[in-house]
Amino acid sequence: MSDAWLYAVVSSGAQESTLVDQEHWAREASSANGWELTRVFSAVSTGKAGVRKLLTRLVGELRATPKAERPARVLMLRLDRVGRGSLIDSMVVLRELEDLGVGVFTRDGGEEKMDGPMREFITAAKLAVAGFENAVRREKSIAFHARKKAAGEYGGRLPYGFVCVDKRLTVYEPEAQVVRAIFEKRISGQGYQRISQYAATNGPPKLRPNGEHQAFTWAPNTIISILTNPKYRGVVVSENVWDAAAEMKGTMIERHAVRWPWPLRGAVRCTCGALLLGEASGRRVHRLRYYVCRRLNLHQNPSFPHHNAERMEEQFIAILERLEPHGDLQPATIPQADTTALTGRKNALFRERGEIEKRRSRTWELGEDEAIDRSELAQRLDALRIESDRVSEALRAVERELANATVQERSSGEVSEAFKGLPKLWPLLTVEVQRDVARAVAAYLGGFWADPNRPGILLYGSATNDDGSPRNVEISSVQPSSLETARRVLLQVGRMGGARGSPTGLGSVPPVG
Repeated sequence: MSDAWLYAVVSSGAQESTLVDQEHWAREASSANGWELTRVFSAVSTGKAGVRKLLTRLVGELRATPKAERPARVLMLRLDRVGRGSLIDSMVVLRELEDLGVGVFTRDGGEEKMDGPMREFITAAKLAVAGFENAVRREKSIAFHARKKAAGEYGGRLPYGFVCVDKRLTVYEPEAQVVRAIFEKRISGQGYQRISQYAATNGPPKLRPNGEHQAFTWAPNTIISILTNPKYRGVVVSENVWDAAAEMKGTMIERHAVRWPWPLRGAVRCTCGALLLGEASGRRVHRLRYYVCRRLNLHQNPSFPHHNAERMEEQFIAILERLEPHGDLQPATIPQADTTALTGRKNALFRERGEIEKRRSRTWELGEDEAIDRSELAQRLDALRIESDRVSEALRAVERELANATVQERSSGEVSEAFKGLPKLWPLLTVEVQRDVARAVAAYLGGFWADPNRPGILLYGSATNDDGSPRNVEISSVQPSSLETARRVLLQVGRMGGARGSPTGLGSVPPVG
């Protein structure tokens, strides 16, 4: 079985949700072709100015990988994912992949080769056509917005604080009041995080063009986008206020140095879905650490849901002890699939699909011999198409299950050994490595969760309420990519501890994929 890496990329944050679809396609293609998808490079990375930075990083990783361990191919949706800048730059990076012994496989064109003049010409033509299509789309978009602007109409996404009336941008006061408060608080010296907390508490949901209200996610980046949006200048806030806030862009608000460790940060989610952040409160001598959820607008409590950090960290160490070899805690969220049965099911579906194709061919022959009329021919073909779609969907599902089961069988035993001695090693790790380990264990167990109604209780994968009833949080099965990441991190930490055994020799675990 040959290895493959996925290069999944989009140009803007608005398209970020499609990265999941790209990975889904790559896993289906790998399963169908007998490849093993071992690494995923996924990010928002523009290619307007040339080769995307994400691809440059991928090529750098390939150079650093020994030849015998390099993947046979890199998967990407289309060749235009390389970049939209210079055609020559795109050809150079594709040639470098070829020289490294790594092929390119796309959803649209399959294996993309550059092993001859004609192949190079075809590849260049594909890149040129993609570049031309992007340019045409850009020109159409510019022309569309120019026409809208000339007519005094608004054709973009509505900023918070505005509605569209008769195709024109109009101030909407329930939201605009919050926008003004955001500017005032920034000018007074408040930071983005603190302002976002205020907006989450006081900001009404966004009024959409269809009349519905949509919950608004208030993050520091949201506050920055409002403070830098020129549409508010002289309309929602005065020009002087807008300019004063703009002058503060990049101004660092003096803060105390971080003195408190948060080893579980990035590993525990609130039941609302938000990652918990660290916060210390109380008098300096008796200050307590908490993990808190900042999405106050999603909870009924008058204060941020908070959980005692020391208590949760003690529970985490107890979980590590139960995960050691011969411990009683197993990754219950990982389905123990029967690979033999799945393989048999896959082969049966292949045979069933072959029989459908034979029946389709016989149906066409009957139609050509005029043994059945056109209406009956169409009915039979429609029925066969529906049956073929059903079998194909079932086959894709079985292939996904088989791929998951294969990864899980390989990973589970190795990860189990990686937990050996980890509870004793934990206090010696740096906070950065502790966070890597916590995130890996969370992936292995199906997630760590905290319920605002049960403060200080660390829930995981298949945990239940105190009375034994199921939790009200649905946890999906561990994805192969998450389990593979957990396996690599835990094994690497285990090797680091076994080889060095002291905190001075431990650094941050390099990111995976």
